[in-house]
Amino acid sequence: MATGFGPDFARTFLDDQFRLQTAHFDRAYGGRIRFSLVMCKGSAIGRLYLHETDDALHVVDISLLPEWRGRGIGGALLRDVLEQAAAGGKGASLSVDKRNSRALALYRRLGFVQADDTGADLLLRWRAPERSR
Repeated sequence: MATGFGPDFARTFLDDQFRLQTAHFDRAYGGRIRFSLVMCKGSAIGRLYLHETDDALHVVDISLLPEWRGRGIGGALLRDVLEQAAAGGKGASLSVDKRNSRALALYRRLGFVQADDTGADLLLRWRAPERSR
């Protein structure tokens, strides 16, 4: 591990970080958050946290291990989220660090538009395209 932690300490540290972040998300989103592991051939390669409201699915966190990035997996996960949102007659939203140009480019390709600028982050929103009658 790049921190210089021994394996036992590193495991304890990471477990604590996961537990604390999960508790924070539970408090911040009133316990209404879905946590999914992203799996490939039986191994966890990422995670996805979603918060559903009456009108939107909010991507609280999406993350892939570094070696799995740039393979189209994140885009596929987000397209699935957008399909779920559209099927429920909802929009979608997420926040992104302004400096994360790769993620920002992906989100824009998927149709997200800027709704707010919080300083370091941008709040992006997506609406399902209008269906022709």
